[in-house]
Amino acid sequence: MAAYYRDWTAHARCAGAERDWELMDENEFAEMYCAHCPVRRMCFREGFENLYSGVWGGTTTEWRAVLLLQLQSLWKANDKQRPKLMLLVEMTLASEQLME
Repeated sequence: MAAYYRDWTAHARCAGAERDWELMDENEFAEMYCAHCPVRRMCFREGFENLYSGVWGGTTTEWRAVLLLQLQSLWKANDKQRPKLMLLVEMTLASEQLME
């Protein structure tokens, strides 16, 4: 099980979908590949924590930028709370059915 989590990208539904990425906008790509992806939460976390652009965990660059602006002051105030804030973000996403 631990190896699965270390190399989660190999289990992503979008693995090898570079051609589709070039032909679709972010929302279309996320809808097609992320909705039932088994590693969606890990993917979201990777994209969000590293400020990557593109679709990560079913969220677009713009969506994560808005979320980051909302959380930025909290992270600056107390960096020790970052893991708890990420859990809160993931729970919020799950409740909005963005992460299945």
